[in-house]
Amino acid sequence: MSASPFAYRLEQPTDNAEIEALHAETFGPGRFVRAAFRLREGVPHDPTLSFVALSGDELAASVRLTPIRIGERPAILLGPLAVKPPYKGRGAGKQLVRISLQAAREAGHKVVLLVGDEPYYGPLGFTRLAPYAITLPAPVDPNRVLVAALTPDALDGLGGKAERAIGASPPLAEPSDGGKEDEDEERQEGGRAGIAAEERHAHDAFQDARLGHPDADPVRSGE
Repeated sequence: MSASPFAYRLEQPTDNAEIEALHAETFGPGRFVRAAFRLREGVPHDPTLSFVALSGDELAASVRLTPIRIGERPAILLGPLAVKPPYKGRGAGKQLVRISLQAAREAGHKVVLLVGDEPYYGPLGFTRLAPYAITLPAPVDPNRVLVAALTPDALDGLGGKAERAIGASPPLAEPSDGGKEDEDEERQEGGRAGIAAEERHAHDAFQDARLGHPDADPVRSGE
């Protein structure tokens, strides 16, 4: 497996200004009226589930996860996912999604929602529900409302209004038995083969990223 050009770690407070500038450059002022932004408005993102990719000392990409509610259920909103132009198409965005999903799973979350393109996010575990099964606080193409299940039955009966979760606290982990908010410039990875192996790699990458390991990218994108 080829060495990765990126290292991954949890977002730090000192990253905030650069990440906000990246969001402004990537999404422009129109981001403030989009459905996903409305869900995040006034709600801090979860710093234990938000990660950055680094190229040397430079911040190359960022993903943030924010608590929300879907109907009566707690959930997590993924986004923004943003990559600096020189680093697009090199796998940083997809690896950040894998790492953040693994972190959310290990924290006991069950459902992740995003607004994005299914060809990009589908191979990473996201799918569509029936149109308008989930409604958002601003108009959005229902084909771009995607969810990922972090437990086997997480999507059963899921639906309703997606809302901000002000004052939300992390869920308790159950006992064990043993981002337009996306990167349209990136192309779909080929097929779903090897997803289970990638999830195992993402677990290791999450552990490394959480600890600030300098070589934390065991999965190299096929892009």
